[in-house]
Amino acid sequence: MRSSLFALALVALSFSAQGRTYGPYPDETYTECKPAKPTRQAIILIHGNWTSGSNRQANIIQLCNAFAAKGIHAFNINYRLIYTTHWPAMFQDIQTAIRWVRSRGFTKVGVGGTSAGGTLSLMAGAVQANNVSPSTDPLSEVLLYPGFSPKADFVVSMSGPPDMAGFIRLRGADAVLLGIPLPRGIAEASVSPLTYVTGAMAPTIILQGLKDPNIPNWMMDELLTVLKDKGVVYQVQYYRGGHVFLGLPAENVSACTDEAIEFAKFLKPRPNNYGKCEGPVQ
Repeated sequence: MRSSLFALALVALSFSAQGRTYGPYPDETYTECKPAKPTRQAIILIHGNWTSGSNRQANIIQLCNAFAAKGIHAFNINYRLIYTTHWPAMFQDIQTAIRWVRSRGFTKVGVGGTSAGGTLSLMAGAVQANNVSPSTDPLSEVLLYPGFSPKADFVVSMSGPPDMAGFIRLRGADAVLLGIPLPRGIAEASVSPLTYVTGAMAPTIILQGLKDPNIPNWMMDELLTVLKDKGVVYQVQYYRGGHVFLGLPAENVSACTDEAIEFAKFLKPRPNNYGKCEGPVQ
């Protein structure tokens, strides 16, 4: 036990000295967008495409700048991708990032993501305990930043599939692109935010395209029904576009982002189609 703690301390020293990582794995890097005035509120932004995505995606960089411009400190992170490991490694990384941000003195820590990042964000708002899986955490990052909660205080999900079992049925063989089928012994439901929703889930805003082929109406209805039944504070904002604002004019994307920031600040839902987020009728 003593030797394992010593090894963990060495790991912690090695990545903290680098200054741009939040955990012990090389992929756990970040950039940050700082607001003009210091704040205790932060959001961790999670990119989509957990096979080959990164925090250099244009849409996630735009989100980082937008949140900072409105007074919320934004951390734009990378995490381990599915081709180098398997579930739940990427979710463990998100929980580590949340604990790490809290350890830096932020008292209101949310998550927001696009596509697969939206799924991870929903998970982080629903799961209250650290996800312990030694097979995907050989460096024991789960032991880092003890005493800090791994659960997000608010969630911004942009085109995040909430039901991975349903997504697999929908996409069939294409689901392999997301690292699915899962390794033996890992149930599809374990990767689905729907599985974990309780009344304790963090306040959540969902931005969803009406023309998104990855998240049909029945899948979104599943999520909204569960959120309502459990008494979760939530807001859904539909827009006339595809996956992650595909086909939506820039001014409407900006309005959707503003809606998400407004929710993150005050955690008060507003009626759907408020403002200009929804986009033009086509």
